[in-house]
Parts: sequence; structure tokens; C-alpha cells
Amino acid sequence: MVASCPNANCSNPIPDDHSFPWCTACGEKLPESIQLGLTKLQEGRMKAEAARATLGSEREIEEICANCDTHFKTSARLDFLGFREFTCPTCHLRAITPLRWPYRITYWVFLFLLLWFVWISFGRAESLKPELAGVFLLAWYLLSAILKDLRIGYSRWMSG
Repeated sequence: MVASCPNANCSNPIPDDHSFPWCTACGEKLPESIQLGLTKLQEGRMKAEAARATLGSEREIEEICANCDTHFKTSARLDFLGFREFTCPTCHLRAITPLRWPYRITYWVFLFLLLWFVWISFGRAESLKPELAGVFLLAWYLLSAILKDLRIGYSRWMSG
């Protein structure tokens, strides 16, 4: 036992293999001095910090600005469609990279499946159902992402 719960109404014993920053009996947050003595909690925090560091290094990408040819490392931000956006530190140009392959393949597959579904629905002479409105909206979303990807890829290909 490392300590007991600081809540006067609880006083539950806190063992050294306790892995939460709160008392499991009453939910009271444990003081930092008690948390530092909990080995399992500290191990969990170290693992989480290592995972955050790994994720942070994977998000950094090397880029060359199309405007000023500056070579730099940056942490790109994903937009709503899955495109990576970054800003050049020299000329402050906001640039967008083409989709990565998993996004691109997923968008094409879903667009094909949606169009096939619409084709089958019209082939059966079914009346337009409310579900088809959602299908059309999703197909529009996917088609806009694919066209944006093609436009960005083409402009990068043309610029060198």
C-alpha cells in the first residue's frame, strides 16, 4: 500500500499496483505526490509519452516548396478529405499534397460501389427513395475528393 485516498469519507487504501490517477472507490483525484509513487501509473504514462513521440515523428514530412524551392521538414495537418496541408516557412505559401494511397483507393472503391448501387436501383425501375439522396451526396463528396486529388497531382506533375 502506497497511501490511502485523500477523501475523508473514503480513505480507501491505494496499493502500489494501482494504475489510475483517481481513487477507484470514490473517484477522487489523487494528489501528484501519491501518483508519483504508483509504479503502474508511471509505466502507463511513459508508454503513452513514447506513443505520442512516435506519432509526432510520423507526422513530420519532408517537403520542397513549389514556389521558392525551399527544402524543409514540417508537420502536416490533415484536412476533412484527408489531404495534408502545410505552410512553407520561407514564403508562407499554403500547399496541399495529393492523397496518400489508402485514401485514394478507398475513395475510388466506394465511388464505384455507390455508382453500381445507383445503376442497379435504376435498372430495377425502383422509384427514387430517400436513401438515394444520401447516396448521391456521398458520391458527390467522393467525386470531389478524387477530382481535387487529380488536380493537385497534375499541377505537381506539371511543375516538375
